[in-house]
Amino acid sequence: MNNIQKLIDRHEIISFDIFDTLLTRPYINPYHLMRHIEKCMNIPGFYNARMLAEHTARQKTSREDITLDEIYENIDAQFQNLKDTELDYEYRVLRPRKDIHDLYEYAVKHGKKIAILSDMYLPRVFLVSVLKKCGYEKFDWLYVSGDVGVAKHTGNMYRKFLTDCGIKPNKILHIGDNKQSDYTQAR
Repeated sequence: MNNIQKLIDRHEIISFDIFDTLLTRPYINPYHLMRHIEKCMNIPGFYNARMLAEHTARQKTSREDITLDEIYENIDAQFQNLKDTELDYEYRVLRPRKDIHDLYEYAVKHGKKIAILSDMYLPRVFLVSVLKKCGYEKFDWLYVSGDVGVAKHTGNMYRKFLTDCGIKPNKILHIGDNKQSDYTQAR
């Protein structure tokens, strides 16, 4: 942790990924949430329909990522009313990662600007509410791929962020969990 704090000290802006970095879910795979909803609500077929709808939405788009609305526009009619249920379950299960929350608090305490960049289809306003619930109340920027249309995994979100904000890359330290999206593309 001290090594990361030293890196934080050397940068003006600290950027964080959201899922599996700032926040964690109690599932091995994030899509297990859909199985959980299917079982708890006794709605057979939801998991498969939800996976198919997401796949279909990704096939149809020309953008680098999709939104939850686009997923539910492509789901079987009998499951279209479950979008708010999915958001409710996400809200209830998402928790802060203690070690990363400590790094976040360190950065805030030392006057760093905070950026949050995530490849995610969940709505930006929803993510703001979850982040605040989990103790991430101060941040200067939030870029969500479904919202901005470009993704970290392609590197385009980093380029967009730098361009939009007029920031030089050497001013930023990005902290994330995915070697390709959060390290290789960030570099």
